[in-house]
Amino acid sequence: MKAQNKKLFFWTADIKIKDYLTGFSKGGFYNGRRYWEFQKEDEFMSFLLKIKGSIFFHHLHFDAKTIANWLKKKEIKFTTPPIMSEGKVIEWKINDAILRDSSALMQSELKELAKSFHLRKIS
Repeated sequence: MKAQNKKLFFWTADIKIKDYLTGFSKGGFYNGRRYWEFQKEDEFMSFLLKIKGSIFFHHLHFDAKTIANWLKKKEIKFTTPPIMSEGKVIEWKINDAILRDSSALMQSELKELAKSFHLRKIS
């Protein structure tokens, strides 16, 4: 049997908030080739709901609060509850998107991980 070379495909994402009172500031997605940035929460969330596959958030439990609040505000129901570990969300399936916590896999801060891979800063 011949081995198949399958490409591993996933997204990374992050949500920045102004503070817990005013909420969403901006958010972005990266698929290894292109970066999408959104200044409007509705546009970010609509993009998220269209993704099929894994999306890694660093410290998902923070972003999950913003996502859950938006879903509640828009009266969008989700059928699969988040998977928790030590009181933190580590995975959550919404539609065809599987949100995963990259910090559960890599215990370093993103700044240190970026340095170790010799990556430049994306603002």
